[in-house]
Amino acid sequence: VPDAMSGIEVGSMVRVPLGNRRIRGYVVSIRSGDCASLKPIISISGECPIFGDRLLQVLRWAALHYVAPLSVMLGRAAPPNLPRGKGHAVAGEIPDLESPLPGATGAAATGGHDRPTYLLGGRGYAGSIAGLSAAVLGAGRNVAVVAPTMAEAAGLYAELASIFPGRVISISSSLPAKEGTRLWLTANRSGGILIVGTPEIAVWPLGAPALWIVVEEGRRAMKAKQTPTLQVHEMVRRRALVERTTMVYLGPVPTLDAMARGIAFKMPRGRLWPLVELVDRNEDPATIRTLASRTVQAIRGSVKRGGQVFVFVSRLGYAPVFRFVRCRQLR
Repeated sequence: VPDAMSGIEVGSMVRVPLGNRRIRGYVVSIRSGDCASLKPIISISGECPIFGDRLLQVLRWAALHYVAPLSVMLGRAAPPNLPRGKGHAVAGEIPDLESPLPGATGAAATGGHDRPTYLLGGRGYAGSIAGLSAAVLGAGRNVAVVAPTMAEAAGLYAELASIFPGRVISISSSLPAKEGTRLWLTANRSGGILIVGTPEIAVWPLGAPALWIVVEEGRRAMKAKQTPTLQVHEMVRRRALVERTTMVYLGPVPTLDAMARGIAFKMPRGRLWPLVELVDRNEDPATIRTLASRTVQAIRGSVKRGGQVFVFVSRLGYAPVFRFVRCRQLR
């Protein structure tokens, strides 16, 4: 490090000489010693570090676990462009909401670590996320929400932005590089914000969120298709352990992996899934048609209540038992 250069710290991006080239490097440690035989760093790239000591530990683990070069993993934590500026101001009123998991919310609000919990439930996660996040945001700490797809992230962002106006940002790989970098800076330099994003944010610093919320961790989209094949719930769980933060899963069905890890589960009140009834066809007379009489009764009851019915058939030959009421055509 040249004597005239200041601001070098773990996580800094720098330009260094390598042969006849100048390439980007990441500072992973700093120590004193005899540097007479070393080439000097040329310059610092950007105005803030990309990662800290704890996130570096997670990225080292991921490089070993997913058999990937460490430089590739370090690059995943960086924004699209060089980080310069301050992002944009984030502030707004925070409503007083009841948390569905008071223990997890309380630990995150005080900067503590709580056992990962799986909050079982159906669609419509915005209310649960808002309840989990309100006290954490009020304490000036960040919350990160990882959704499987851009469409789902956009939907959650719209709902949460109406609950916490001015305190929610949405990040995804589809954003232009300039906008993505600005939001990266906002997340790192602001407190009390709710970050909604797609799976790639699992390795972004995001201002060291005090609470991680992973939506439907078993979905295919939660595992990268290309090398390194990062799995969101593994990355976030490792971050929660190393960074001593709190993690909550949301979804209707936990994976076997989540169950095997000893995660705590919280069941909602009432029925989580629709009623499933198995019909024994041996009870029907020999002249019965393709559909059992109890099945026909269930379809008629649903239609009378204004509901929708989906009938799945295993062979094309079953289809002609259905005739449309208005056009009278067989399907």
